[in-house]
Amino acid sequence: MLTLEPDGRTGYDTLATIYEQMGERDQAAEMYAHIVEMDPDDAEAWEHLGTWRSLQENKDAAIEAYSRALAIDPQRITASFSLAETYLEAERYDEALPLYQSLVDAAARGEMQVDDQAAAYAGLAETYNSLERYEDATKTAQTLLELSNDDPEGYYQLATAYDAQGQYDEAIENYQNAIESDPLNADYYNDLADTLREAKRFDEALDVAQQAISMDPSMILAYETMAQIYEETGRPKDAVVATSQANALRSASEL
Repeated sequence: MLTLEPDGRTGYDTLATIYEQMGERDQAAEMYAHIVEMDPDDAEAWEHLGTWRSLQENKDAAIEAYSRALAIDPQRITASFSLAETYLEAERYDEALPLYQSLVDAAARGEMQVDDQAAAYAGLAETYNSLERYEDATKTAQTLLELSNDDPEGYYQLATAYDAQGQYDEAIENYQNAIESDPLNADYYNDLADTLREAKRFDEALDVAQQAISMDPSMILAYETMAQIYEETGRPKDAVVATSQANALRSASEL
């Protein structure tokens, strides 16, 4: 198709779809980069390019692509979510905040499905936590839980806010609620273990950290949490072993 019509889009669209289905991120990104060069007003293609740039860990290029998609079509909710999430991942919290706020405003006007509403409030609460605006994070998470009963991210962001303020009992309760709502999320277990450690509840902390590792054996943070528990309970040899495991996993991931 490309040989017969090298300047036409059909072949590139077909190849892009094939590469997407195969999960070939570099080839998919290359195809969409070519497509937007051919048709710079195609908001959907820009959004696809943003997705694949994000998967390439190229956050700046992903942000540029999502921004172009929204400049062409400001009503693309999926692009707004993706851009806000990428800002969060890039630690550009001040830029994530207005995007999540606009999504929450749209949710409040009833312009979203229930799942999207929950995602908007969860993202806004996470952004507030990242900005250390814990009262705002608490209010936003509580609103999310009012809208969506037992939402795990609502409990998790609420726990994160309490944890950061040293309110360990409240944090532990909400981490446990998050786990009850989503029992397969290893991050929840690790953060609960770390808060139990801060609260000097070491036996419980160690048990929960081990649960996090059993759930995700490649979770570096969980080994680091375990190493801290061992250090604080006078088990330096065990701490060295846990730290070595964390370092080995980090080296493997870098390779």
